[in-house]
Amino acid sequence: MPLALPLSPIFWTIFRYALIAGLAAAAARRADPVPRDQRVEDVLDSLDDGLRLRRDEDTTRIAAKAGHSLRLGPNGPGLRMEFAGLGRLKLHRL
Repeated sequence: MPLALPLSPIFWTIFRYALIAGLAAAAARRADPVPRDQRVEDVLDSLDDGLRLRRDEDTTRIAAKAGHSLRLGPNGPGLRMEFAGLGRLKLHRL
């Protein structure tokens, strides 16, 4: 009579995360590299922190930038993370 093989829930959680990480790595390897446009990088760097919304007649523009700094110890190495994004919504009557 075969014995049941008990697998803990931790194993299934680790297996799930490893599967997702493997799929993400395979997708990143197959993706074509996107060229970096320096003009876009300069605009994103020049954004002020916070959220801005501007509306014209037919266009709404949104700009957002947020950042956070992490440091290990008072004089230790640090890391600055930034999120910046631009968005545009145009509506046309048909």
